[in-house]
Formats: sequence, structure tokens, C-alpha cells
Amino acid sequence: MNDGELFRSIRKAHNLTMAQIADDQCSVSFISKFERGEREITYRRLLHLLARVGVSIEEFSFRQDKWSTNGVLGTTTLPISAPYIVPFESLVTFDDASNHKMSAKQLEDLRIMNESLLTKDNVARWEKFYRIYRQILYEVELINQNHQLYADVPAMMASFRTKIRPVVAYLYKVDEWGTFELFLLRFFGSMMDVSTLYRLTKAAYQRNSGKKVLPQNVEILTDLVQAAFSRFIYDGDYQYARDCINWHSHLRAFNVASTALMTMFMRGWYQIYVGKLSDGVETCERVIELYRELGLKKEVAAKRKMLDLILKSHKNPDKYVFFT
Repeated sequence: MNDGELFRSIRKAHNLTMAQIADDQCSVSFISKFERGEREITYRRLLHLLARVGVSIEEFSFRQDKWSTNGVLGTTTLPISAPYIVPFESLVTFDDASNHKMSAKQLEDLRIMNESLLTKDNVARWEKFYRIYRQILYEVELINQNHQLYADVPAMMASFRTKIRPVVAYLYKVDEWGTFELFLLRFFGSMMDVSTLYRLTKAAYQRNSGKKVLPQNVEILTDLVQAAFSRFIYDGDYQYARDCINWHSHLRAFNVASTALMTMFMRGWYQIYVGKLSDGVETCERVIELYRELGLKKEVAAKRKMLDLILKSHKNPDKYVFFT
């Protein structure tokens, strides 16, 4: 496919009409002619249109075989330059750095963070979803500051699930999952009910575990599967957890050795929760020992901490909650 044909297939896969993505920079007439190969497009305009459908130039080029992994997936991670990357990640970095001890000024900064990067009318989907995520983080911080917004945790989660309905609806109806969709599931997955999280994690795996997948997406998908696994284990949904182990095991064929070690660690984690405590601990300890033999001191410390938290959460789930 030429650039116009590929763009049209991406637009349709995202259930967008030309009218929905047209604006002052690219009219419906221009988009139509570009998709039919009747108009050339500048690099700047192409970037603009791709941003409107939530696809990075790196993914677009990858689909056009303009960048090759030489048949080996996961060996190189491409930097992704999509406009939604910086706002989402800077928001999380800001929230993490505060350690949930924000001043009044920091709370206000969080409430309006990155607003200068956004349009007033949520022109792009990512802008609307970003504002939803920012509002949820803001409410969480207010609660941490002892501002009573909800009667209890179930009421809070019910409110959050109502807020993220547009995100869930979008993920269900989009036909092709790229970095944007994986990003959305990574950021919003913890707020979903278990069955929705399982179905969408399965969809993410099925649509991004083939032979031609952007390496960046493989890494994000691996993290997603791990996070979903920890949620399913904690909630006692062990069949869902087993599926995650199988998906993770398959992904290790496309990624670095650490993925294989994490798969083994997940198997031990699973054993702990299904009544095979000693076997599970032994499996996790074996992974920690392998990291030690490889001289990876940070990984040894991280996995040791994880195992301690897993055992605490397993013994006293009301007091200790652990998700990756």
C-alpha cells in the first residue's frame, strides 16, 4: 500500500470518518484525495493526520516496511514520538514524585497539568482520554489529602468505572491495536472490573503477538500481561491468571531473557496462591538466585521485595495489596 492507502486502512480500523479527523489543516477533500493517491502530503501534514487517529509515525513507517527488525522482534525499541506520550507519562512521573504528599500548589498543578498542550474541544481522542485520567489522579490525590469524596472504596471505584466508559468503549470497538491502545489499557486497566480487564488484555495479546509487531508494543504488552496477572491473582481469578502466564510465556520468544525469568517468577507466584506455598516460594527463590548468578543486583533486590510483598498479601490480603 502507498501512504494514502495505508492511512485509509488505519482510519477505518479506528472507526473514524474523514469528517471526524478533518480540521483547518486537512480538509475532507484533501484527506479524500490523499487516501486515493491523488494528492501528495508533506511530512508535517502526515504527522498531523496520524496524531488525529492516534498512530505514531514510527508505527506508520513500520507498517510500510520502512523500518525492519530483520526478522527478530524485540531486539530494538523504537522511540515513539506520538503526541500523547509526553502528557501521559509526565502526569504519572509528577504523581509518583510527589509520593502522595502534595501541597496545595502541587494539587492545582496536577488539576491543570499539560493543559497548554491540549485543545479546548478534545479534538483528538487522546486529549479526551488524557483529561479523564488526569481527573481521576486528581481525585485520588484529594482523597489522600483526607478530602472525603466518596463513602468508601467501592463507591470510588464505581465512579472511576463510570468515568472511563468512553475509554473502554473505544478499546472494544477499535479493530487494530497499536501503541495508543496498549497505552490506554496500561493506564486505565487498574480501574476496570476483572472481566473487562481480562477481555481487553486478551484482545491486546491476540492483536499484538504476531510475527510483525513493533518492538515497543511487545514491551508494553509484556508489562500489561504482568499487571493483569497480579490483579487476577489477588482477586482469586486463577483461570485468568493461568491465561496470563501462557501469554507471557509466548511473549518471551519475542523479547529479552528477563521476560522468561519473569514468567518463571509468575508461575511461583501462582503456586503460592493455589495452595502450593513451599513450591511457589522455591520457584521464586530460584529466579532470584538466577538473577544473582547473572550479577544483576538491582533485579535481585526488586524480586526479593516482590516476593516479600506477595507473601504478605497472600497471608493478609485485607492489609497488604500488591499489584505490578
